[in-house]
Amino acid sequence: SLEKINCPTLCIFGDLDKMVPLEVGNKMASMIKNSEKKVITNCGHMIIFEKAFEMRKIVIEFLTK
Repeated sequence: SLEKINCPTLCIFGDLDKMVPLEVGNKMASMIKNSEKKVITNCGHMIIFEKAFEMRKIVIEFLTK
């Protein structure tokens, strides 16, 4: 079903995520036609809590394109 997504999509992953390992995230992002992938270093699955300011910056940059 990821192949059906046609709108610009931001995929953010933590490099230490054990729930969605980076290899899985890479595959997911590659299946979405118009996606942009960002990887946050030293971060697990709870990106919004672990790296809130870094995530906020990435989201704002994506939304203001």
